[in-house]
Amino acid sequence: MNVPINQELVEQLKDSKGQQRVDINELQQIAQLLNDVNAKALIVDGNCYVVFAEIINVEFCLQGISRRSELNFIPDQKLEFIDTNRMRGSYLSFLINEVWQGNKVAAKLLRMSSLLMPLAALNAVIYFFAGTSGLKDVFSGILAAVSIFVAIFSLFTTSADYLSRKRLSLFESGQLGYYFSVDKHITKTGVYAIIISILCLIATSGYDPNKTVPLQWGAPTDTVIWIGLNLCFLGVYITLRSIVEFYVNRPANFIMSDLKQDSFLAYREKNDE
Repeated sequence: MNVPINQELVEQLKDSKGQQRVDINELQQIAQLLNDVNAKALIVDGNCYVVFAEIINVEFCLQGISRRSELNFIPDQKLEFIDTNRMRGSYLSFLINEVWQGNKVAAKLLRMSSLLMPLAALNAVIYFFAGTSGLKDVFSGILAAVSIFVAIFSLFTTSADYLSRKRLSLFESGQLGYYFSVDKHITKTGVYAIIISILCLIATSGYDPNKTVPLQWGAPTDTVIWIGLNLCFLGVYITLRSIVEFYVNRPANFIMSDLKQDSFLAYREKNDE
């Protein structure tokens, strides 16, 4: 804050509004000058926001604070601490979850097989039928399809879906942060598929379009193309499956659950009359 922290400043803050950037030591000094340290702290992205009951209209912003223990100068019974990032996952955990997910081992194996079987079928088609002359068309088609998807998903699908998710319960439970991280990971997967498609298009530029030769595993260029096809397929497959699960199946279940509660509420109100 770059000003002396004393009782006079605290009294001024009580009549102020807005946001104040402070460090942890400054916040502790402010808390020591309060009669009541009741407060609420929210971890949002990389910042911690704290509001004291005595300074209700001022939002103190701290950078680099992510754990309850870092605010240990406020007793547990006096602080409502909410970490909205607690359900966010890394990109690696997102990919692992796409392969190995389920409540039981059988469900996890089924999840894995649903990915490995199409991948095995793709490799069988490449081995027995793929030739060098048509590969540019294949990668061009993948590039066009994924590019259109990323544009539509990023600009329209997520924007419309964010509005329906704007609920305090989802925010404070961490679910909203989880959904946003999934959106980011899905988009990232699509972008990676685009990049790989472009690289593979460059790699296939040396193939003669009028001469078809089977791809040979072990030949440097053919091996790169083979791996590229697999990675593109995985990127597109994971992206499309994630869309179905997160933006078709789960919202449908969520809406049906809400409507069930509304239906029972209407029935109770009807019988209370």
